[in-house]
Amino acid sequence: MSPEERTAAFPLDTPQDAAPTRSRAVRERLVAASAALLCLLAFAEGVGTTLRHWFEPGSPYAHGPLAAAVCLWLLARDRRRIAARPSGGSGWGFLLLGLALWTSWVGGLERAASLQRYALWGGLLGCGVVLCGARRVLAAWSAAAYALAFAIPAPKPLLALATADLQLAVARWTHSLLGLLGRAAVLRGEVIHFSGGRSVAVAELCSGLRSLVTLLALGAFFALLQPSRRRGLGILALSLPLALLANVARTLLLSLLVAGGFDPAPGGWLHEASGLLVYAFALGALLCVHGLLARGRGAPSAEEVVLRSEAGAPQAPRAGSDAAEAADPAVGPSAPAQGEHPGRLVTASGRQQALLLALLALAALGEAGRLLT
Repeated sequence: MSPEERTAAFPLDTPQDAAPTRSRAVRERLVAASAALLCLLAFAEGVGTTLRHWFEPGSPYAHGPLAAAVCLWLLARDRRRIAARPSGGSGWGFLLLGLALWTSWVGGLERAASLQRYALWGGLLGCGVVLCGARRVLAAWSAAAYALAFAIPAPKPLLALATADLQLAVARWTHSLLGLLGRAAVLRGEVIHFSGGRSVAVAELCSGLRSLVTLLALGAFFALLQPSRRRGLGILALSLPLALLANVARTLLLSLLVAGGFDPAPGGWLHEASGLLVYAFALGALLCVHGLLARGRGAPSAEEVVLRSEAGAPQAPRAGSDAAEAADPAVGPSAPAQGEHPGRLVTASGRQQALLLALLALAALGEAGRLLT
């Protein structure tokens, strides 16, 4: 293709094209914001139960607002990489959205709040697939997985089972450490008894589930900040034992205080200060691990070498006319393939956008009617 023919087929951007480009970007952002708002309204009960778990006293998901902020930050950080993926609105998103709406409806009938929360997550993914395409949604896997693990509260039966196991484990480990320190104590279930009628009960709020989930979320965030996948997986694998050790250290400290005659009543300043020490200990340990991994990094890993070579090495010219076009600066880069829209936020067709907004509006009206009756 000659330069004249290519310019006629793919005209270069001119100052007159800037205004339509800006207006299209504004329209795409408006469509995305409208779809997100309507999706939240369509899954209003799931949003409500999620917020209740976030702000409920003693909830293990009190970090939920911070987890949601981390998800938004991850999307903003990876926006260029996501936008570089081949795009095109996918009709499979309507199937995912329909499945999420049906799950939310069943959860409302069965009073299963966990189903409604997971339906909210699936509905947001379905809207993303419709508007941006499945490949771009897959490129945003870190934000989606972080939201599923740390922003969406798990079912209460699962939390209760985990709490009971943690209570017994923390009580046994603390009792063993007290024996090593020469403190006589008797363990009965989740209660550690000392002489003089004093005792320490590893209650539900002190079992460590709240601190465990929060510290795991912190460790996962540290892992996502690492430049290599190997270092990220290493920090993530160490987050669980560090969180458990921090909570056992807190229970041991409280037990030693009780054995010494102090009374760190639940809700008192000493009890709350020990909880802050848990986070300080775990955060310091994660920072130490991060520093050790960075210091012992040495030569770059094979994965980093491949990434650097792909980013910095010049691409070999293609054979035939493509090679001539690549060598000729007057021709410019090749045009995007059909169905690809690099750099654009919303790539769905106008019909798909209108259908999505109409479906979400009807679902929001149905949810409002169900909640008001």
